[in-house]
Amino acid sequence: MDTALIAGGVVTQVWRDTAKDTLEGVEGTLVEFAPNEVVCGMLWNGSQLSVPTPVTAVPTVVSPYQARIVLLQAGLMDEVEAMMASPDIEPAAKIAWEYATGFYRDSPFINTLGSSLGLTSSQIDDLFIAASQVP
Repeated sequence: MDTALIAGGVVTQVWRDTAKDTLEGVEGTLVEFAPNEVVCGMLWNGSQLSVPTPVTAVPTVVSPYQARIVLLQAGLMDEVEAMMASPDIEPAAKIAWEYATGFYRDSPFINTLGSSLGLTSSQIDDLFIAASQVP
């Protein structure tokens, strides 16, 4: 039998071949499991263990090719191209769109473009994640 220390629904420590009643001076929720059933980082909801869903990191930069493919797939490319063709567009934004070698997630250009498209920060993150998957 293995014993796990649970804090905030997460397994934080595991004692192998140890019953919980043999542990002294340990504060927190102790739960017993079958041998090798539990490892640190697993989630415990009070009755069942689960493995947490991995968090996908938002890339800091994607290539213009990757960005354009994802904008096309999302149905946003025509709107972006219309914005870039507008006489009201800032010249620096047009240069960035046409000549940048990479689009950086934290750049003012990307944040302004996303806002102009009505996208939330989370939606921009999702587009960057999708773009990073384009070969």
